[in-house]
Amino acid sequence: MRKFSPNLFDDAPLRRRSRSPAVITILLGLLLCPLVFEATQLCTASWRGMTGNAPFVATPVLNTLGSGLQSAGDEIRSTLSPVLVRLPWDSSYVVVFGLGWASIAALMLRR
Repeated sequence: MRKFSPNLFDDAPLRRRSRSPAVITILLGLLLCPLVFEATQLCTASWRGMTGNAPFVATPVLNTLGSGLQSAGDEIRSTLSPVLVRLPWDSSYVVVFGLGWASIAALMLRR
């Protein structure tokens, strides 16, 4: 009986790399293109404004995103405000919540 099998030293067939990271990167880049374009327009407009003429920049994507975030913040605030006002703030609850939050953060940092 041989000590080493002849198959141990053969090169294993190369596995084909997954294309999903490349596809996700391309899709994320395409989704962020309008935001980058409008942010670039705003930056160049501010630089042009330093020369004296203040150009008008239309930013529909940034305006839509800002209004959506504003309305979401208003909804969250209106939902949580009554709950937090009526909540009895006992120190034992706050300490337990803080320890739980810190342990979850420590587990996330561990990875």
